[in-house]
Amino acid sequence: MPTIEMISIGASWPLQLPSYSGFAYQSEREIVSHRSLFQSILDELEGVIVHLANKNLEKHRGFWFTGRLMDWEQEDNVMRFKQDVLPQVVSLMHQLIQYSPTSDLIFLTDYQFGGQRQVIESLMSASEFLRLHDENQLNFNTLYRIQNLN
Repeated sequence: MPTIEMISIGASWPLQLPSYSGFAYQSEREIVSHRSLFQSILDELEGVIVHLANKNLEKHRGFWFTGRLMDWEQEDNVMRFKQDVLPQVVSLMHQLIQYSPTSDLIFLTDYQFGGQRQVIESLMSASEFLRLHDENQLNFNTLYRIQNLN
């Protein structure tokens, strides 16, 4: 099952975030991924990490999965949210960008069947990220750097 995590770069703890009907999340001050694929990069960051999860895992503490948030109609490595969940994920992304003093967000995925590890170093705007999502061009096992450049 895939994991999805977002880091609000430089954000102060604690964050005041709304609840969402389509997914659960847990935020933490210590930036530690539930998987180790990108931990060497995360070790260099400061801020707050948010782990997304299937809604049924909301009260569960520990390892979280996001398989029920995904549109699995795509190719194996394409990361795409279900249409009813996407607006809520976008809302959370915008909240996290607002909490970052530099308006920077890291979005990362890890899925054991998701292909090779990739790091997209170039900053992209949230709208560019969403365009790539809508065009089925986002991949699992990828770390994206997003800045609210509009």
